[in-house]
Amino acid sequence: MNCSVVIPVYRSEQTLDPLIERLGKILPTFADSYEVVLVNDGSPDNTWAVIERLARQHAWVRGIGLMRNYGQHNATLCGIRAAR
Repeated sequence: MNCSVVIPVYRSEQTLDPLIERLGKILPTFADSYEVVLVNDGSPDNTWAVIERLARQHAWVRGIGLMRNYGQHNATLCGIRAAR
């Protein structure tokens, strides 16, 4: 089974590390192939830098950076379109 998890994020620099750590433990238990797509919705903090670091550390993490805040629904749709 393949699985894509799409997560729109905004001002999430403090929560992304624990989230990815937890997903890294659970996703392999029910999916042969998986990815997490983090869509940065124009966060004014260091969220994008954290996403870039996590994507370098984990091959199954991908990041999309939106130029400005387009809203949760648009960010989610963007991630769904990019999901493999």
